Amino acid sequence: MRERIIMAVFDEIRIKSFKFTMNDLASRLSISKTSLYEKFSSKAELISACVEYLMLDLKDQEQEIYVSEETVLNKFRQLLAIKHKVYPLINTAVYDELKKNYPEEWKKVNRFRQDRINRIVDLLNEGVKDGEVNKVKDGVLKIMLTNLFSEAIDDNILLQNNITYVDVVDSMIEVLVSGLAKK
Repeated sequence: MRERIIMAVFDEIRIKSFKFTMNDLASRLSISKTSLYEKFSSKAELISACVEYLMLDLKDQEQEIYVSEETVLNKFRQLLAIKHKVYPLINTAVYDELKKNYPEEWKKVNRFRQDRINRIVDLLNEGVKDGEVNKVKDGVLKIMLTNLFSEAIDDNILLQNNITYVDVVDSMIEVLVSGLAKK
């Protein structure tokens, strides 16, 4: 039941962002508010569970990539292309509202992003040691990855440039990999 509720929250966020009410959610699920509050004591607890769910989804996908027998550059490509299975495209408006209305959850998301970037930089440094990847300063990689993960979901930038998130990620992967690969 918890997972069903979490999935319904994602549907509500897609439609109303974080402006949905517990009544909206109970109606969507065809359950009483009492039943909803038996599983989650508040909307904040529910949002926290959703954030954890999304982060776990990404961690699971990443782990599969990290333990695979792929080359460092192929792992890098795959890591940059990961999307949430349950909520594939989170735009900047959703992040902005999360930051404003649920600052503790935003801190978790931001920490997770930074940890994710650090793991990717560590992977690339392994590639440097193995002679597969050119050395780029860690700080430069972190800036590039941070911008990729934040700017690529900005609807305004995408619309102004008539591109999609997938276009951005595919092009960024190609540019980064071409620039990192030893010739």
